[in-house]
Amino acid sequence: MKDNMKRAPFSTQIDLSKFDMKDFAKASDEEKRQQEVMGESTTFFKDGLKRLRKNPLAMGCLLYTSPSPRDA
Repeated sequence: MKDNMKRAPFSTQIDLSKFDMKDFAKASDEEKRQQEVMGESTTFFKDGLKRLRKNPLAMGCLLYTSPSPRDA
């Protein structure tokens, strides 16, 4: 990056000159194993439904407030 160039104050560009190349080293075997141990990622919607199904009070309220065919 040139010294005479000014960055915008809210720029999303990262100044890579502040980092050492050792910060970008390849992951060790232990770090790779740890990544495998972590659960599979889910979407926001899937996670919300799973939490809703685990909450019996919320499920009861959902069924109580849902419209029935008799209301139509």
